[in-house]
Order: sequence, then C-alpha cells, then structure tokens
Amino acid sequence: MPGLKHQSIVQILRDEPQLLVMFLGGSGFRLPSGAFPVIVDSDLSHRALASLKSCVRTMCSFSGELEQLMEDLFKDPFIDRFLEEGKQQGRADSAARVLVTILAARGIAIADQVRARIAECADPDLLERWATRAATSTTIDEVFAS
Repeated sequence: MPGLKHQSIVQILRDEPQLLVMFLGGSGFRLPSGAFPVIVDSDLSHRALASLKSCVRTMCSFSGELEQLMEDLFKDPFIDRFLEEGKQQGRADSAARVLVTILAARGIAIADQVRARIAECADPDLLERWATRAATSTTIDEVFAS
C-alpha cells in the first residue's frame, strides 16, 4: 500500500501535471509522444496510468531529486515559522501535562495560581526542569525554587 508521501506526490501531480513534465524534462527524460494530453486528463484513467507506467519507473530512480524539487517548490518561510512555533507550543503543552501529572501522582497540591503559572509558561525546557524537580520534591516550593 502506498505511503502518505507517495499519495501526496501523486495528488500534486494530478493537480499540477505540468510539474511532472517539468521534472522529467529537467532530468533528461523524454515523454512519449502524446503523453502530456493523457497526463492532463482529469480522471487519470487506466489509459493515462498505463502511459505513465514507464514514466513512474524512471521517476523512481529520481526519487531523491523529486523530493528535493517538491521541497524547493513548496517551501515557505512564513509557513515554516508557524509550524516551528506550533511544535514548540506542542512541546510546552506536553511538558505542562507531564508536570501536573507528576505533581498529582506525588500528592503535591496545586493551587490555582500555580496551575495558571504552568499553563502560561511557553518554555518547554523550563517546564521539563520543573517536572524533573517535581519527581523528587516534597513541596510545590521545591519545584519552583530558582
């Protein structure tokens, strides 16, 4: 069964068949006569898939180049920044949950203002340090000691 990366590439080539023509042409591969009208056929019928079979074999040998092409074509620093911020927020959220779980498991009471401090902290490294301290602390003050 094809993986997600494969399915994504196939969908992009269905939506933008000229990318296949550009890629193959840039790789020195000549499309069979009449292949482009078949490729742009919106339903990618059996006839189209049969015509592409030889192209796909060639593309497999260029898979690294295709991945680089896809990365270059669809790289957007604006989106990458937000993706990275999302990853950091996800790390912070996970670390906060771990910290609260450790405190609860150790029977250390968590006041509302402490919960708010944990929830507002966006620094995953700091939250992880607090969680490490929570594993051996007996009081909430020991966890947050400087």
